[in-house]
Amino acid sequence: MILQLEDRWGTLALLEYEHGAREALLALWRAGDLKFANTSSADQEAFIRESAAAYAAQSFRQAKEFFRHAETSSWLVKPLLLYYGMLTAAKAALTFDTADFFLTKPSMKHGLNRIKNTASTLGADSLNVQNVGVFQLARNAIGGAPIAADTPIPIDEILKRLPEVAVAYNLVARGTDVKFTRTKLPWVASSGPSQLFRIVFDLPKPYSEANREELPDAILNEFDLLTPGPAPDINRYVSKSGWAAENDAKAVVERGQPPFLTPTLDGEAALLLPINLNGIKLQFTEIELILMVTFYFSEIARYMPHIWLQLHSGQASFSVLLCQDVLRSCENKFLQLLQKQLVYTLMVTLRGATINPKP
Repeated sequence: MILQLEDRWGTLALLEYEHGAREALLALWRAGDLKFANTSSADQEAFIRESAAAYAAQSFRQAKEFFRHAETSSWLVKPLLLYYGMLTAAKAALTFDTADFFLTKPSMKHGLNRIKNTASTLGADSLNVQNVGVFQLARNAIGGAPIAADTPIPIDEILKRLPEVAVAYNLVARGTDVKFTRTKLPWVASSGPSQLFRIVFDLPKPYSEANREELPDAILNEFDLLTPGPAPDINRYVSKSGWAAENDAKAVVERGQPPFLTPTLDGEAALLLPINLNGIKLQFTEIELILMVTFYFSEIARYMPHIWLQLHSGQASFSVLLCQDVLRSCENKFLQLLQKQLVYTLMVTLRGATINPKP
């Protein structure tokens, strides 16, 4: 089921008007939390008032129109409308990280490229992550590690990490293991002699032990395993870093930290395993995976419509169920995840929270 656009749009309604975007950008700038690529210090306030606010607001409004038309469009063009809605919304959001990014060359490129095959199948196709473009700008803005230019990401590896499509994926892939596990949402608790507030989450112990080599490096580097755990079949992890104020720690969690945990539509969470390419672990957030797979579907629909017809008509397999589940879940979740990033940034600035943890 697709949630109504107005329900998904939420707090973005405050930023689709120039006044709201301008006030938010000025608050970030005054707090020293807004970057600029090329604009001199003397011209930054004027740039916000005259250009950046209008760019952000109109981009959000344009993105909303793409999403609105995607709600009622046929499957023939839905991935195109969804991708350009996501791309435009991502570019609007990037203004609140680097106010003049849209004047740079990377803002004019997708940052993704489909590795073109003569016959596309979900199990064999790949995307190239390029070294410049909106995708890399967005990854940098949310704290992702850089990715080497022209890194191929198999579509199959993306699909394995989308929690909402596990049933359909298993029907198509016929028993191939997914690369995530369900758990509870992370929470904040005080612990240790310092009584700092730390991020806490649980994982099923059998899963943690069976997938020890595949777990995100951040779990080993940034979290301690609590011994003993809360139950024999549960591993509890507590962040090594902490915050003096509970609200500061909660603000970090609300943004979507740790990045390997993502909220699910049923109110719980899923741990996403990194993609292992030739011994190198690449950790992606769910919003990045959504942007990549929607870009891929839009490319197939646009440049290989006969292949897209086969995929979404289910001529060969259960691919129709998978394609529809992917697009429905992406349509529902992208805006939810985008708002977590934006609301966090604005909340921290307006409230004056301290996001740097104490060891």
